[in-house]
Amino acid sequence: MMQPTLMAVFDTARHAQIAVDDLLVCDIPSESIHQYRLAMGVEPDSAIRLENEVHRPFGTWAWLINDHPPPAALRRQQAALYRESQSRNEPMVVTIAVSTLTESRIRKILGDHAPLRVTMH
Repeated sequence: MMQPTLMAVFDTARHAQIAVDDLLVCDIPSESIHQYRLAMGVEPDSAIRLENEVHRPFGTWAWLINDHPPPAALRRQQAALYRESQSRNEPMVVTIAVSTLTESRIRKILGDHAPLRVTMH
């Protein structure tokens, strides 16, 4: 059985990243959080594809908020997509794997960042 996932849609990549940073600071494991660019006219569910996943460029302070980079083979591609999404001010889809212990905390954190919508998958 697959783990339940919350999907949040944010109006910009910047707003999505701020919410993700907050999730990381609150000890939600980075492995359970994924970000996907949302092109105009695409449904959020359709945006959730490996080739569409983004991750900010790995920085010096990433360890401080437990933000682990993707595997080396994907790192450059995901960082380029992240920069492109930010420069275009594109909407972003964030998915977070949840458990019964973390769901309410994750919903509260997401709610603090005013996503356009949050749905369970």
